[in-house]
Amino acid sequence: MTNTTGDDLYLPDDLSEDLAAYLRGYQPHALTDKQWAACRGPVLDLVARSELNDRTDAKQVLGALCAFLAWTDLTLGTLDPAAAVTDPHIERWFLSLQGTTGEGTRSNLRSRVRRILRVLAGEPARTKRQPRQAGDGPYTDVALATLGEAARDNDPLAIALEHGLGHSTMRPEADPTWDRARTAAATVGVTLTARRLRITWLVMVLSGAAPLRATARAHGLSRADLEAALPHLPPVPEPGYRDLLRG
Repeated sequence: MTNTTGDDLYLPDDLSEDLAAYLRGYQPHALTDKQWAACRGPVLDLVARSELNDRTDAKQVLGALCAFLAWTDLTLGTLDPAAAVTDPHIERWFLSLQGTTGEGTRSNLRSRVRRILRVLAGEPARTKRQPRQAGDGPYTDVALATLGEAARDNDPLAIALEHGLGHSTMRPEADPTWDRARTAAATVGVTLTARRLRITWLVMVLSGAAPLRATARAHGLSRADLEAALPHLPPVPEPGYRDLLRG
């Protein structure tokens, strides 16, 4: 680690001088001087470890994180990134931004704070080129039971589960209450995604007693659907697998 000049802030040795200088001189718009003084060290440490590309990338990540912390200070009474940057808090913040910024901007802000969440978890900050992990598989029985229990008192979550796990052809995220459903799921410790709901439904359907080929045709499943679900199903003999994908 390298000590920066003029204060006790430490930045990684492999951080470029240009980025180090930018971080040292950064002044957020979303936080007051008092707030910034209280969280500057932890914020710059986390951002420095978020696999920054350049000054623009640093500015965007810092801007998102500082805006998020301004919200957590007001809503949760904390500026500590270690306490504030959690999945449920990020989803609540994301929901709070609805109507104040465009959907693309909201999504970008959330993804930048999620980079910090991954840094805190000791994971690679960037995930675009990472192979898909087990988290892309179907929800466990425990997670489904938790979601089902929460949905009893939350209509948006109930609608999302009905669309994602039922026979509805509507994509769950197309419903205007999808963000509220995600927030409800996050409060019980489950990250709700349309992809995982789809995989869960596919596995349920394809695990039935009917032949896979017939099931695929009956439900209009695509080759992509089958390839996504098959890794989570019992082994299928090679000839049958190839016939199924051709089917």
